[in-house]
Amino acid sequence: MGSRGKRKGRRTRSGDGRHEADPPGFPEFQWSGWSTGGELERWAAFGRGLAYSKGRKRGLGLTLSVVLLVLLLFSAVGVLIALLQAVFS
Repeated sequence: MGSRGKRKGRRTRSGDGRHEADPPGFPEFQWSGWSTGGELERWAAFGRGLAYSKGRKRGLGLTLSVVLLVLLLFSAVGVLIALLQAVFS
């Protein structure tokens, strides 16, 4: 277990303090961006980024997420209606 930081009570990493820093930029993804798993993985990363952001950036991200979900819902309803019309006509 690591020690407690003196100033704010944050936990520090255990060991002698030498560790590999996280590389800057975007995280590495396991799945291809063109697969369903890749899309879900990227949306999860977007949501994790929103969880740590504040202010306008968080509001804009939440707004974009809601708009995208509404558009996906409308398109799914449209596809379902077209499918039902094709089956029952």
